[in-house]
Amino acid sequence: MHNHFFCPNSECKNHKRTLPDNDWYTPNGVYHTRTFGLVQRYKCIACGSGFSAQTFSLDYCVKKKVDYLRIQSEIASSSNGRAISRNMEISPATLTNRIDRLARQYIAFHTDQMARLKLKEDLAADGFESFCVSQYFPNNIHLLVGEDSQLVYAFSYVLLRRKGRMTAKQKAKRMELDKLVAYPKRGVENSFKEVLERVENSMKNREKKRIILWTDEKKDYKRALGKYQFFEAARVQGQFAHNTVSSRAARTVDNPLFPVNYMDRELRKDMANHTRETVCFARNVCNMLNRMVIYFHWHNYFKPFRIDKKDESQYQHVEKAGLDRGRYELEISILHKRRRFLSFSEHVKSFWNLLWKKMIDTPLKAGGEYLPRYALS
Repeated sequence: MHNHFFCPNSECKNHKRTLPDNDWYTPNGVYHTRTFGLVQRYKCIACGSGFSAQTFSLDYCVKKKVDYLRIQSEIASSSNGRAISRNMEISPATLTNRIDRLARQYIAFHTDQMARLKLKEDLAADGFESFCVSQYFPNNIHLLVGEDSQLVYAFSYVLLRRKGRMTAKQKAKRMELDKLVAYPKRGVENSFKEVLERVENSMKNREKKRIILWTDEKKDYKRALGKYQFFEAARVQGQFAHNTVSSRAARTVDNPLFPVNYMDRELRKDMANHTRETVCFARNVCNMLNRMVIYFHWHNYFKPFRIDKKDESQYQHVEKAGLDRGRYELEISILHKRRRFLSFSEHVKSFWNLLWKKMIDTPLKAGGEYLPRYALS
C-alpha cells in the first residue's frame, strides 16, 4: 500500500495526514471482484473505518470499467444519453453514475486551476436560456467567458417562470404548475451574483491592472453589481469597469459579447439537451448541469483554440488564458484514475458545492436527489 493514502473518514484524525508513515492502518482481509481481481482491504486503527486501494480510484464501488474519455467525447458530439448508453453497451443508470463521478472530478480540477490562474483579460457574462422537464420550466445559465481566450471561467443556474406569447390553454396550464413550483425571488440577480463571486476571486489574482466586465443592458446585472461593495471600491480605484452592450447588437466578432455569444452557439450545436426544438431535452437539472460541466471541461482543456488556424490550433482555451500546459496536463493524466475528495477540494464552494452534492432542485420532482455517501468524503 502506498503511503500517500489516508483514512477516507473525513472526521478521522488520519483523514488529512501529513506524515508519510503507514502505522495508522492495518491489513483487514481481501475480497475478489470480476473487474479488479483480488483487492486488499485495510482498517484505520484510529476510527475503525475500512477501505482498500480501490477507495482512492475513480472506479470505486463499480462492477464494470467504462472509458471516461469516450463519455466526454460523446457528450461533446451532440449524443444523447440513450445513444451513448447503446454505443458503449452500458445501462442508462450506469452512464448517469459515471457522468456524476466525472463531473465531480472536473469541478474539483477546474476550481483548482482557476484559483492559480492569473487573470490577464477582460470578461464577458450573459445568460444562456434552455429548459428542463418541460418548456414550462425554462432556466437561465449564466456564463462567464474570457474576452480573448473564450475560456469558460464559471457558470450558474436559475429556474425561470415561463414568459412570452402563449395560448389561453397554455396560460391556464402555467397557472396550475405555478401552484406546484416555487420560483426564486430575484433569481436572475442572485444567479448573476454567483458569477460576480468568480470575477472577484479572479481579480484578486490578476496581471491586468484594470478589468472590464461586459454584459448586456439587463437591469438585474446592474442591481447585483450595485449590491457588491468590492466592485464599487475597485471601480473608484480604477481597477474595474462594467460596460454594457445592447442585446440586439449584431453578434459579430467585433461585439464585446462575442465570447458568450460564441459559447451560446457551441452549446446549441454540440449538446443534445440544448438544440433548438430538441426532443432530447433534459429531465433532471443536476444531470443536465453535470453534462455541462463535462462539456466545458472538454472545451477548456481539450478543444483547440482555433481549429482552422494553424498557428493557433496548437493552443487550448485555458492555455490562451495564461495557464501553463505542462502543469495542468500532468494533473489531467491522472484525473480519470485518482479520485478527488470533496474534503480536499478547498475551492469547491457556492454553486459548485451545491452541484457536487446534487442539491439543485428539479421542477415537479418529489424528494431530493440520490447521492451516495462516499461522494461526500
